[in-house]
Amino acid sequence: MRWTESTLGQAVEKGTGLIQTGPFGSQLHQSDYLPDGIPVIMPKDIIDGKVNSQTVARVSEETAHRLQRHRLRPHTIVVPRRGEITKRAFIGTEQEGWLCGTGCLQIALSGEELVPEYLYYFMEQESVVRWLEQHAVGTTMLNLSGSIISSLPLRYPEPKVQRAIADVLWAYDDLIENNRRRMALLQESARLLYREWFVRLRFPGHEHTPIVNGLPEGWERKPLGEVALINQASLPGNFDGEIEYIDIASVAPGEIRETATYQFRDAPSRARRIVRHGDVLWSCVRPNRRSFAVVWNPPENLIASTGFAVISPSRVPCAFLYFSRPLKFAL
Repeated sequence: MRWTESTLGQAVEKGTGLIQTGPFGSQLHQSDYLPDGIPVIMPKDIIDGKVNSQTVARVSEETAHRLQRHRLRPHTIVVPRRGEITKRAFIGTEQEGWLCGTGCLQIALSGEELVPEYLYYFMEQESVVRWLEQHAVGTTMLNLSGSIISSLPLRYPEPKVQRAIADVLWAYDDLIENNRRRMALLQESARLLYREWFVRLRFPGHEHTPIVNGLPEGWERKPLGEVALINQASLPGNFDGEIEYIDIASVAPGEIRETATYQFRDAPSRARRIVRHGDVLWSCVRPNRRSFAVVWNPPENLIASTGFAVISPSRVPCAFLYFSRPLKFAL
């Protein structure tokens, strides 16, 4: 099998494609944004390899026409060019005609030399992530340019093999996404059941249960600290070894999206909280993010940021504690 080593810019030049930054700020002003219209993809809208259509800003068709060169075609890859520069989104048919925003750049490929789906997965590799971080400019905020992204080193086989590789990975991603949807439905069912039984008090047999001081007979009100341990274990400062680290940004409502591997000596100073099976993570930092999750079967070296409260159930099941979180926790 023949493999080609080049840069992204060279691969684009061999085929029909482009690497292009979004419009300058002078071309797209805050006053151009409207409640409805053509979506504009910004870095904040790129989540888990996709575009969150719920957060995108929009502009009029007239503005979009004026910025026609920045409209996106299917099979284009959009990456942030400032901030979280290692994210990326694959543009599907549903995003055709949307605009690449000022904080992003687009990589459009014809597939003649480099298959866009292959590049999408290639850019997920840790070595590529590190390369982008090392070659970006800026101290307080990392920035990419078209020339930097063009110099990204690539290694790829012939297009037929690229497509075969991408097809396999895409099938696995579809399976993962379907399982996530099923999990979301199951979690929502459990949440509704919790609310029905423990908030509305319509539990099995509630018709025959006396209410005493606002509670069903035999029930108790307890402070969280009496049914769970808070931050019971932390790594000592002289620990030496590898850890899997959970930071605030990697936890969404109800989900740990990713962890990062560090040697402890190189890890962020907040990497201290020891996490065990059944623990509930609750963010005490930036509470508007509503970052919380329950931990199942973690690796022994899983460590959370001190920005979390690690809540370990002691007198109630972890599922009960987890589903009570939006109603009771006030840390």
